[in-house]
Amino acid sequence: MFREAVFGLILAFLVTCIILQEKRFEELDSAHSHLWNRVEDLTQANQNLSNIVHERKFKELELSHTHLLETVANLTLANTNLSKIVQGRRFKELELSHTHLLETVANLTLANRNLSKIVQDSSNKVAFTAGTSGAGNIGTGSIIAFPVVINNEGGGYNPGTGVFTAPRSGQYVFFVSAQGYGSNTLYVSIIHNGGAKVMTMSDGGRGKDFYDSGTNLAALNLQQGDTVWAKCQSGSSYYSEGIPITTFSGFLI
Repeated sequence: MFREAVFGLILAFLVTCIILQEKRFEELDSAHSHLWNRVEDLTQANQNLSNIVHERKFKELELSHTHLLETVANLTLANTNLSKIVQGRRFKELELSHTHLLETVANLTLANRNLSKIVQDSSNKVAFTAGTSGAGNIGTGSIIAFPVVINNEGGGYNPGTGVFTAPRSGQYVFFVSAQGYGSNTLYVSIIHNGGAKVMTMSDGGRGKDFYDSGTNLAALNLQQGDTVWAKCQSGSSYYSEGIPITTFSGFLI
């Protein structure tokens, strides 16, 4: 009986242990299922959170990209406007500089033209005046030399010979003034290429030491190389002083 009682106790204990073990297994299984469900929930929550973070990050990146594009567009527009302003100012500066250069060129051209005209006019000028510084004896038919040169523009007059040679063709005016010595009568002619054109007369026959003077002028058409001089047509002497009284002049008009 005792053995049976003990066996019964052992059997009851084992059954109890098995029951407890099964209950513990069920609890563990339930806990495992709960934990697994929790893991799934956490995984889903993490996925959802990742999606939210990803979406937010994407939106932030998209906004940042949009802002960057707008900034680049604004900078491009600002650069374009600045380039237009700089280009406009540069164009105005170049336009003003070009205008100034044109005005300078025009002024220089005008100045050069005026200077050329002055030089040309200067080279075209022909004029002379010569005289004698004292009394002199001359013979009829001789050329009167006027050694005192007051002006000789163009270099046409030769004070050594008293002959003027036209350096260029044109219309000339010649003037001669002859002061007779004392009571001597003096005739002086203006000669062109050997031919007398006009004549002066200083009449000394009206009284002793009358010192009469005669003047005349001639407008002559000369060719380059033509010669003109003053000739004693009749008489023997003329009178003059330190400041010439007896003179010979000519000029191109």
